[in-house]
Amino acid sequence: MFSKESPGTVRKVSIKKDRKDVSPRRAHRPTPPRPPHSHPVLYIYNLTRPFTLGQLRELLSRTGKIVPDGFWINAIKSKCYVEYENEEQAEETRHALHEVRWPVTNDKVLKVEFTTKDAMLSAQIKAETQEMPTQRKTEPLVMDRNSQRVSCNSELF
Repeated sequence: MFSKESPGTVRKVSIKKDRKDVSPRRAHRPTPPRPPHSHPVLYIYNLTRPFTLGQLRELLSRTGKIVPDGFWINAIKSKCYVEYENEEQAEETRHALHEVRWPVTNDKVLKVEFTTKDAMLSAQIKAETQEMPTQRKTEPLVMDRNSQRVSCNSELF
């Protein structure tokens, strides 16, 4: 028999378990959200590979519609920001994913917190500036007749 859900019931996202010895959810209840709660932007961390961006986006799209340019993930795929169309979708996503083990092979549980659009933009800018290569000082390389490295000391020139 199937039970009918009441109109105020929040649905959970089901996660298929690949291994029988790994539980997808902790035994205790999720922690309450931290402020600011009035924004449709979530900060998700403790992401652990292996997963693809398509798998992550599909997981996040189960509970709401992501706005255009409303998704950003860092270079090592350990944290991301996602912006939904409204706060209800963000709240449903947090409720469904906070302290869930994903992917199921992950030893850590996901942490999902409400944040602001400014925090998302700030993380993007910070990551872009850290990715800029720094200019290195180079010195001429001195080779002997047998193509053996002799010195790279600039005092020779």
